[in-house]
Amino acid sequence: MESIYSKVPFPRPVSIYDAGNCKKIEEALKEALSTFDKPAVRVLLYHLEEKYHIRFEPPCSSVEEIEAALFDIAGPASDLVVSRMRSFLR
Repeated sequence: MESIYSKVPFPRPVSIYDAGNCKKIEEALKEALSTFDKPAVRVLLYHLEEKYHIRFEPPCSSVEEIEAALFDIAGPASDLVVSRMRSFLR
């Protein structure tokens, strides 16, 4: 019998040293935050870079690091943003 996991496509790991992947991560985060007004997004991105040292240039921060920082800021509400960001990365 064939396992269900053999049919589920898992995304390939994203290299944090590839500038193209770093840009994709940044764009996915911005797209996930598009429901908020632009000044709030700019403040959040600044806060992520300054306080949590999230980087969008090689070597950029991983999705997991961004997820941890967002969880620290917004708690469980960050799951919505993270799930949207991951969907834009597929």
